[in-house]
Amino acid sequence: VAADEWVNYVQKIRANAKRHGHKVVISPRASIAGAKLLAAGDLTREEIIEACVRKGATDEVWQRIQS
Repeated sequence: VAADEWVNYVQKIRANAKRHGHKVVISPRASIAGAKLLAAGDLTREEIIEACVRKGATDEVWQRIQS
């Protein structure tokens, strides 16, 4: 269930980035790597988002993508 929720989150963020016209890479690897990290339980969800999804997005871009 947690992996499904994670994949849905990543897909939502990817769709938002596309809808807003932002040139950011949010690949299926973010879904795969994030799900593995969640399962391992060593990092918080926020840390995994930073590492796998947000990466180098500016605060401004990230705010738009999350909405």
